[in-house]
Amino acid sequence: MKRMITIVLGTLVVSASVMAQGGRGTPAAPPPPLEPGASQADVDQALVAAPGNLKDQATVIKWKHHQTYTPLRKGENRRVC
Repeated sequence: MKRMITIVLGTLVVSASVMAQGGRGTPAAPPPPLEPGASQADVDQALVAAPGNLKDQATVIKWKHHQTYTPLRKGENRRVC
């Protein structure tokens, strides 16, 4: 019985480590290009607090003082930073 438990636990440990290291499908799409006049520093600053899985495809805007905004990058998902 002890041998069977050891084999089962060893199999679970090995399979978990293999699944953690393996790829998960297709690679992520590259981030969309910046709009003309936008700087990468502004985009990076806006994306600091964004979740990692949504950061690459997020739309980034820059607010102006009179409640309008300029898009810095148009993204593919619904996240706006």
